[in-house]
Amino acid sequence: MFAPPLVIYLVALRLPKETFVGAVSVCLLGGQIPQLVSFVGFQMFTASRLRVAALFCMLSALGFLLGIRLQRTIRQPQYLHCVILAERL
Repeated sequence: MFAPPLVIYLVALRLPKETFVGAVSVCLLGGQIPQLVSFVGFQMFTASRLRVAALFCMLSALGFLLGIRLQRTIRQPQYLHCVILAERL
């Protein structure tokens, strides 16, 4: 997983929280594209797996919306502290 080093690097840059979230999202999406291609290439998608994936996509979207709402309510210094704390977990 390359997410922890990515988050550490972006926190060190002290980006605004909106830019930080966007940069992490784009990088993580970019990392998932080769995985998706390999899953399709190895024919790993079945109907049951797609149903489970759809469920988790909905849960992910809910988490994304909650995260956006939380991001808007937290000031920049507290946001960085929350990111660092979450990274340590």
